[in-house]
Amino acid sequence: MNNWHDARLEADKLDKAQGIHSSGLDRLIKRLHDSEVYSQIYKELEYYNPYTREHGEIDVLAQHKNGSWFIFEYKCNNAYKARSKAEKQLYRAEVYISCEEHAARIYKFYVSGRNNKVLMVK
Repeated sequence: MNNWHDARLEADKLDKAQGIHSSGLDRLIKRLHDSEVYSQIYKELEYYNPYTREHGEIDVLAQHKNGSWFIFEYKCNNAYKARSKAEKQLYRAEVYISCEEHAARIYKFYVSGRNNKVLMVK
């Protein structure tokens, strides 16, 4: 019974974390939509890059009205490990978008849910 209880607690933690992440993405999307400068906004876009054979998920992908693409990776905390992982995810997403949208300008952003900050990643 103890193992079942422990598994249930872990599942509850995961559900809560996913809910926090999803609500953070919803707030970010609302900010982007309210700015009225994006023609398309996608949430939790899954992709497969056949060139690198990598699967991934882009938290938020937005196309600016000028044709540029903006990639946002949302993390609930601002720990170094989370930011480092976000930068790797953004790089892989950039490679995918550049393969699909040749000559498009791509901008990458790390979003810290804890600090409520959006930081550009080079």
